Amino acid sequence: MNREQINQLDEKELRKIIGAHLELGVDECRWCFAIDLERIKGNEIARYNFPDMTVIHYSCPRCGGEYSLCSNGFAEPYLNSIIHKLHPELGGIIEENHLNEIIGRVLYIDDTGKNLDEE
Repeated sequence: MNREQINQLDEKELRKIIGAHLELGVDECRWCFAIDLERIKGNEIARYNFPDMTVIHYSCPRCGGEYSLCSNGFAEPYLNSIIHKLHPELGGIIEENHLNEIIGRVLYIDDTGKNLDEE
């Protein structure tokens, strides 16, 4: 879209376009979208998998810009291995309610970090 077309959008139309980009366009170029609302799918050029996060790096075929997306998450077996390393007295057994408490705290920490970024 050119600048004139963008300026003619009412607030509701603009929010709908932005919402679609945020909901469905996780691999879309943020630069093209921010500049002229063009939704261009990026090409994945690198992926880094960490125990608690995946980072995917993209390149835009339209503008040549690069951008990264992060996804928080963890695998339960990984968390179990850390628990048992810290508490070998559990003998490899952890009660479901205890595990759920720990998972809840991990998720709370992730959400709190996101919320701190928004303030």
